[in-house]
Amino acid sequence: MSGRKQKWSEHPSATPQPMPTDKRFIDLTGRVFGRLCAMFYVGRTASGGLWHCQCTCGRWATLATSNFKYDRQISCGCYRREVECSHEETRMAEYTVWKMMKDRCSNKRSRLYVNYGGRGIAVCEQWRGSFRSFLNDMGHRPSSKHSIERVDNNGHYEPRNCRWATMREQLRNKRNNRRLTYDGKTMCLSAWAEHVGLPRYLLSGRLNRGWTPEAVLTTPINLRFSRPSKPRC
Repeated sequence: MSGRKQKWSEHPSATPQPMPTDKRFIDLTGRVFGRLCAMFYVGRTASGGLWHCQCTCGRWATLATSNFKYDRQISCGCYRREVECSHEETRMAEYTVWKMMKDRCSNKRSRLYVNYGGRGIAVCEQWRGSFRSFLNDMGHRPSSKHSIERVDNNGHYEPRNCRWATMREQLRNKRNNRRLTYDGKTMCLSAWAEHVGLPRYLLSGRLNRGWTPEAVLTTPINLRFSRPSKPRC
């Protein structure tokens, strides 16, 4: 297995097999070698055991135990592709965004994995394997205040679902935001408040009282019963 090129796939492509009972057998399940993690045992050849492994970028392949000796193989090839980026490219802010994006979607040891990879969010293949493809599709950040955002919070990191956005724009796109649909348009309450020129707390209160979307957004504010302003010192 180590003498020929491995076939990497996007999903597991082997079935777990019972491990040998030989006392000399070493169980590598869960062991990490560079970016590779031995997920389960799948058999053996004359040269040793075979393990189905996953790379931190998300790809899978079956590797022999000998592949892990002396750091002979530490990734599916993604590390080499990253290293091939020019030194100047690795210093770009977009490069850091790219690496962090992949890490939170594929690295189970990342503290952010539970909110991304743990929810099934993935990075598309063309971006996962190439920083230059990512940069060509996204372009440079408009400013240091912009970071990558998924338009559909349940969608993947891919060209049609990503854009550069400020923190304010991203906060309006959070999963737990309260949204309102009226006249064929859906926006969060903060955006509607700006759009119709009414306070957000007023729109929220109207919704809590069971008002229809039309009434919430089109009824003028009653100054007699509006929230009193705080006294100035």
